[in-house]
Amino acid sequence: MIKVHYSGGLGNNLWQYSASRIFASNNGLAMRAKPIDFFYNASPRIEGKKEYFRKELVTGHYLPDFVPGKRYVFKGTFERFEYFIGREDEVKKWCTPHRTTEHRPDPRDLVISIRRGWNNWPADTHCPSVEHYAHLLSSFKFRKLWICTDSPDDPYFIELGKYVEFEIYRGGVLEQFNFIMAARRYLMAPSTFSFWASWVGDAEEIYWPRIHALNFEGTKYNWRPITDKRIIDI
Repeated sequence: MIKVHYSGGLGNNLWQYSASRIFASNNGLAMRAKPIDFFYNASPRIEGKKEYFRKELVTGHYLPDFVPGKRYVFKGTFERFEYFIGREDEVKKWCTPHRTTEHRPDPRDLVISIRRGWNNWPADTHCPSVEHYAHLLSSFKFRKLWICTDSPDDPYFIELGKYVEFEIYRGGVLEQFNFIMAARRYLMAPSTFSFWASWVGDAEEIYWPRIHALNFEGTKYNWRPITDKRIIDI
């Protein structure tokens, strides 16, 4: 049996749920987790074998080798896309929320995410500079530029506005997730929320910036979707 303990924000929780459910499915184990609001296909109860002894705590990014008779407590985030290969459609179904249609970008629009520091995230080292985005966006043509962010009132956006016109989408977590899902052209941010919202959505092109925070070489995690042909390095 597996019991899942969530940590962090929505993006991390979706990684924890998906990897844990795949491990449970592969090994015929029951799984229990808290419901994730509005993600109705992410069932919190998966039936299977239950064991009530030899508890093992699992943390980090790697799924363990299965040992019969253990009761697993999963507290890791397991952010390795390799676990999803061959099961991408299943995982996308689990991690697609209830969709709203109140506000959708035009197919000619470009939607980008810029993370600026929620939950002690190191924006100074992980968020590209204003000048980096200004240079990057100069190579795009679009009807309108939308920005989704965790910090809409950050002075960073006043500086960015000196280089390019844009509108910040001021929706809540689920609204932003849905808005990104509806984008046809999307520029990735180094955040798991950004990954999930774009990967399960309608994007025809997902632009992957060549920045340090999205280069997973030498790390214990790697959530680059290597089987997705929509990914374009820029």
